[in-house]
Amino acid sequence: MDTLVRENKAKFIILGLLSHDSLTGYDLRQIAERMIGNFWTDLSYGQIYPTLRTLEKQGLVSKTAEVEEGERIRKIYSITPEGVGELRKWLIEPADTEILKLDILLKLTFGAKVGIEYSIKNVEEFKQRNEAAIERYDAIERSLHNTLHENEDHAFFLLTLHYGQYVTRAQIQWANKALETLHATSK
Repeated sequence: MDTLVRENKAKFIILGLLSHDSLTGYDLRQIAERMIGNFWTDLSYGQIYPTLRTLEKQGLVSKTAEVEEGERIRKIYSITPEGVGELRKWLIEPADTEILKLDILLKLTFGAKVGIEYSIKNVEEFKQRNEAAIERYDAIERSLHNTLHENEDHAFFLLTLHYGQYVTRAQIQWANKALETLHATSK
């Protein structure tokens, strides 16, 4: 069941990205990481290519081949009108219930079974990852603000980016509080 859910979401992620621009499978993965990586991280090449083949068989995407230097062939995928219709149908459906899975919280739940220094280290690393992420998100925000007028999609990209910024800043605040609590507990 879990695989089916992921495949369905992969389908709509791919259709959504292709609704913005024609892309290769490699480009899909790279752009997905930049655009939705702050809230959706399980789109792999192992999902992309089989999903593209299925979408092509269903007539939801089309494929063209370009020959690059050195006679390397790039397969470029584009969304079809049928694909746009399928994407729109999915977009108007209610969103699924959010699923939150944070390894850091799972480890802290059972952290008393090891020395407190391991929990401190885990929270410090969590905080560092979030601090690095907020720097990336802020840079993307500056870039998006410069291109808002170019494409109406950019305003919607900005909305999801703001979510990532708010959540990431909250996680940094939580990490600071957690470290304060852990250090007080270790005395």
